[in-house]
Amino acid sequence: MLRPIDRRSLDETLPLLQRGFAHAPAFWAAALERLKRYQSAAPDTPAAYLLDVKGAPVGVILTIASARTAADGATRSVVNLSSWFVDEAHRWRAPRMLQQLTASNDTLYTDLTPTVPVQSMIGRLGFSRWTEGTLLFPLPLHAIGRAGDTHVVRFDNLPADALPAPVQRIMTDHAALGCLTAALWDGARLHPLIFSRMSRKGLPIARLLYAEDRSVVRGHMAAIARYLLREKAVLLAMSADRSERVPGSFFTQRAPPAFYKGTMNTAAIDHAYSEFVFLQI
Repeated sequence: MLRPIDRRSLDETLPLLQRGFAHAPAFWAAALERLKRYQSAAPDTPAAYLLDVKGAPVGVILTIASARTAADGATRSVVNLSSWFVDEAHRWRAPRMLQQLTASNDTLYTDLTPTVPVQSMIGRLGFSRWTEGTLLFPLPLHAIGRAGDTHVVRFDNLPADALPAPVQRIMTDHAALGCLTAALWDGARLHPLIFSRMSRKGLPIARLLYAEDRSVVRGHMAAIARYLLREKAVLLAMSADRSERVPGSFFTQRAPPAFYKGTMNTAAIDHAYSEFVFLQI
């Protein structure tokens, strides 16, 4: 039986999360606390599900819900699936578990960090590959390029009505969650950008979480690199396909490909309200 878990009972997921993933207890405690604060605006919305068998939990998955508003005013639900674990004796139940969780035709589901076994499974359950891997941009190298009049403005320096209200809300939420929020001015319009901070082997990295079109990011790397260097990052990581590589960038598949199920603008990066934010991975 699948049992929804709201913010008030998120701690019930801790034993399985700790059993399934090699993170310290403090990691999960901090991640769930961030999720609880976010979910406080919708306390009855499931933040996770437990798979119970004979009254005992044997599986867990985080289901981080958010909403997006299209240009025509229509709102759709987005659910980021993360931290999926099922005890080995019950792995045969996993496909049915995911099938039940992703049954709504009106919801966009994303899986941004699937393991290799999960990648093959979700492809059979209606998911499509969004991006193949990750592009890495060494920022000092790209910062010496020509930017012209293109520049990046910090979100808190923008007028309150500079961006559409739904985008403004996403930016405000992520600024409060400790993300870097800004907008790229290309001479014609503002393009919202959100980055998370991470570190690998002591190297400060910015991960692109939100951009309406990856080609805009690739085409204006000089301005973006200068902004991120001011924010103390030295490398930019962006989910992308191998074919999107540009001079001075490096493609890697060490990070898993991203998948989605539902209606998606595949040219965009939309990892907002995802495990990259709440788990800070």
